[in-house]
Amino acid sequence: MKSVYHYCSVDTFLKIIQNKTIRLTDIGKSNDYEERIYIENKIHEELLSQLKNELSIEEFRNVLQVEELCRNMLRENIILYAMCFSEQKDLLSQWRGYANNGTGIAIGFSKEILDSVNKETYGLTFKPICYKEEQQKIFVMEQVKTIINTMQIKNAFAAFAEVYENEIANLGCMKASGFSEEKEWRLCKAMSPELRIDCEAEFPNFTLSRVHEQCTREQIVTYFDLSYETVLDNFITEIVIGPNAKVTSRDIYRSLYINGYNPDKIEIAISNITYRQ
Repeated sequence: MKSVYHYCSVDTFLKIIQNKTIRLTDIGKSNDYEERIYIENKIHEELLSQLKNELSIEEFRNVLQVEELCRNMLRENIILYAMCFSEQKDLLSQWRGYANNGTGIAIGFSKEILDSVNKETYGLTFKPICYKEEQQKIFVMEQVKTIINTMQIKNAFAAFAEVYENEIANLGCMKASGFSEEKEWRLCKAMSPELRIDCEAEFPNFTLSRVHEQCTREQIVTYFDLSYETVLDNFITEIVIGPNAKVTSRDIYRSLYINGYNPDKIEIAISNITYRQ
């Protein structure tokens, strides 16, 4: 797999190529209300199953209270920021859901360059979404084991933080099997936005901006922009024009050229889907 694809409107496409940045946004404020908490709930259920016969009623209640406190505190203070991609470059559900009902663009980005961020242990993470229930069950069992073992040597809060904080990227990269058609990958970073008001960060091939805000669906949403100027000539590999798009291949070629790209190195294609509004 050479590329992964980000579906977006034409307006967003222009902003990406003009600013030479991609955007990491708070997944907790996305359209999917189960983001991040989907697998947390499975860990919670498995933990209850294992502890209910091992602890007294009072101890059991205390553990549940600490878990709720920890989850709520971490969700409030540590946000998982992400940008989403698909392995599929011409998928009807993606055109409908993320590219303005097929009038937008799918931008192909180099998977090799995105993979480079994984070289740093505590940096950005680029990984595929896990949809398989068997793999999720193994992960859940491992995390419950970590919680129980940590509770024996530390306090309960530290035990839950060991999973709900340190494994946040993995928690945010698991979804229900019904979404598997999307074949999604995520570029993500867990951060407390208050700590990044006036500072940037350097990662392999990218520069992370200071925190910004925008209003989306009447919500205040924080986000970070990731500059890819150092890999400008190789990062965008392909542009796919949506099935209902009003822009032409010539429009795309011209925009790439005007904004400093070499359009001859970027494949420009048109969706093969016969879909009309």
